[in-house]
Amino acid sequence: MIGGLVVVHGQAGAGKSALAVHAAWLRRERFPDGILYADLRETTTPAAVLEDFLRWLGCPAQAIPASREQRERLFRTYPANRRLLVVLDNAAGEAQVRSLLSACPTVVTSRSPLGGLTGALRLSVGVLDDAEALELLVRNSGRAADDALRRLARFCGGLPIALRIAGSRLAARPEWTVDYLVGLLEDEHKRLGRLHAGDLTVRSVFAIGFDGLPEAAKLTLHVLGALSAPDFADWVTERRARESAVALPVDRLLFALP
Repeated sequence: MIGGLVVVHGQAGAGKSALAVHAAWLRRERFPDGILYADLRETTTPAAVLEDFLRWLGCPAQAIPASREQRERLFRTYPANRRLLVVLDNAAGEAQVRSLLSACPTVVTSRSPLGGLTGALRLSVGVLDDAEALELLVRNSGRAADDALRRLARFCGGLPIALRIAGSRLAARPEWTVDYLVGLLEDEHKRLGRLHAGDLTVRSVFAIGFDGLPEAAKLTLHVLGALSAPDFADWVTERRARESAVALPVDRLLFALP
């Protein structure tokens, strides 16, 4: 019997991972035997994750089977009578997750709702509204809410990762005014590259989604990037898809856009 399954899904940079980890930490007393965590973007094979989990649960290395199927069966026996939580972060698809389900409650984060995982509770995470975005920016920057900070929040599009980065840049540079950072971000062609703090960047988050697209879809995005209009109708992408002889769902295209 598979334990409770929650899928936290939403666009890149919406804070899915942070939400899952924070919720697990807040409820840690309910799982006295531990929390198993795996970033499926870094460890792409379920077999490798199963090996890590089994070792953490005390299985001797020499007793871990070679095949994924045998590891699955062993993993489902080890958590018996233990109060564990499993967090599977950044799942690309259902196949990555199925092998890692057990009787333990499991939280999965993904850009997709993973509709093939039946019986899951799904929580959609979106961008923040204006008031929430301003609150997050105030908290991360240490600056007072004013018109300049509201404008900065709008430039971040309500995206939590962009707001965190902008706030972090202001907090790290007390000599900067908010207007100065707003000025750096006014040029929309350079905005993505300037939203960075140390090794945390908005560009890298969207690059993952872009790199996973078919070549025709990437080309379509490049072509659309040349448009001067702030938005466009569905038929623009549909026509481009027909020209390239590739079915390009509009929702997937918009999902990939920063």
